[in-house]
Amino acid sequence: MKTERPAGVAGIVLAAGSGTRFGSPKQFALLDGERLVDRAVRLVTKAVGEPVVAVPTGYVWDGPPVHAWVGGGGSRLQSLSAAVDELPADAEFVLVHDPARPLATQDICHAVLSAVIDGGADAAMSAWATPDTIKNVRADGSLQHLGRDGMVVAQSPMAYRLSTLRQAIDHLMADDSTSPGSVTEETVVIEQLGGRVVCVPGDRWSHHIVEPRDLDLAHYLLADDAYDIH
Repeated sequence: MKTERPAGVAGIVLAAGSGTRFGSPKQFALLDGERLVDRAVRLVTKAVGEPVVAVPTGYVWDGPPVHAWVGGGGSRLQSLSAAVDELPADAEFVLVHDPARPLATQDICHAVLSAVIDGGADAAMSAWATPDTIKNVRADGSLQHLGRDGMVVAQSPMAYRLSTLRQAIDHLMADDSTSPGSVTEETVVIEQLGGRVVCVPGDRWSHHIVEPRDLDLAHYLLADDAYDIH
C-alpha cells in the first residue's frame, strides 16, 4: 500500500557514496536479505511517503518506488543539493536519511520531524548521550579533556526546515574556502548561519555501518523485533 505523503513534508535518502571504508558501496550490502538502500527507502516511505533517492553517478535505480532518483555528486553536499532540487514543489520540511543507519525506526523519524514542524527548530537529529569520556587530540598529539557531560553522538535520520537547508547548501556551494567533500554534516553550517539545531533521544545501538563487522552486528541486533520497520 502506498503511503500518503503528509502535506508539506518530503523525504530524501542519500545513497551515492563509494563505500571506501567498507570496501564496496555499502548501500547495496544486504541486511536480512534486503539492501541497505532499500531498507532506508522503505523507512522513509512509511514515515513521509516516497522519497528522492541519490545514487552513484551512472547507476539506474532498481529498488522500491520513489518520488524521483538522481545521480549524486562526489560529496554528501553535492548529492544533497541534487536531491533537494527534485523535491515536490509544496515541500516545506524534509526528512533526510542515510542507509548507513539501517536500525533507525519510524519513531525516530517522527520525533525529528516534530522537533522542526511543531517545535520550531531549523534542524533536528537523533543523538544519544555517550557514557565514555571524550578527548580532543591537538595537532601536536596532546589531549584536551572534553568530558562526557552534555556530549552526544549524532545519528540519522535528520529533519530540516527546507528553506533553512537550501540557505545552508547555497552558502556552502558559494563559499570558495570550503571544499564540498569536507562537509560531513550540514547542521554545522546551519548553526553558523544562526539557525537552531536540536536533538531528540536516539538509540545507542543504531550503529553506523562503516566496516563489514558493523553489518554483522546489525544482523545480530535485528533479531530483536524493536529494530523492525513497523
